[in-house]
Parts: sequence; structure tokens; C-alpha cells
Amino acid sequence: LDEFIQLFVPGRVFDWIDIGFNSFAAFFAIAASTALSWVRSKLIKAF
Repeated sequence: LDEFIQLFVPGRVFDWIDIGFNSFAAFFAIAASTALSWVRSKLIKAF
């Protein structure tokens, strides 16, 4: 969506590299959230 909006903003261009970075960031955020939830559940069960 962000890349589509850039089509209408002067000086900004659609770029596949940006899409790649955005996808990596989203994957990393989901993985980090999942890992933290897993660690939190293990810590709660330990106490």
C-alpha cells in the first residue's frame, strides 16, 4: 500500500527494493513477536 501511495507523491517513486525491505521488516516483526510470546509463556510456566 505504501508503494502505491508513493506513485502520487512528487519526488517519490515505486521501487521493488522498498517492497523487499518492507516485506523483510514485516517478517522480522512477526518472528520477533512470536519468539517473545514463546519465551514469555515459558517463563510464566517456570514460576
